[in-house]
Amino acid sequence: FINLITNAVSAMQGGGTLTICTGLDTSGDRIEIVFKDTGHGIKKEYRDRIFDPFFTTREVGDMTGLGLLASYSIVSKYDGNISFETVTEEEDKDRKGTTFTVVLPVVSSEN
Repeated sequence: FINLITNAVSAMQGGGTLTICTGLDTSGDRIEIVFKDTGHGIKKEYRDRIFDPFFTTREVGDMTGLGLLASYSIVSKYDGNISFETVTEEEDKDRKGTTFTVVLPVVSSEN
């Protein structure tokens, strides 16, 4: 989850709030971890590519562009899902920010 947190902090350079919540889904067999920031949001032209290898919106050499891909790969390996919703300041200044939701199966300690 460090990649999601690092990206959120980077998106809030001028200040903001990162909220992390956890809970069970309605069936009780999956846990949801939600990371919600009040940063600048993800531009429309980048949204289809954020999980692509080496894709980054930062300066070349600043980051490798593998963080979200790594997060996606790890979550998928454990039969989970990662999704996001985002609003840029241009779309709605009052609701700007990005929310990533990670869903993983609940596994009992008996397994």
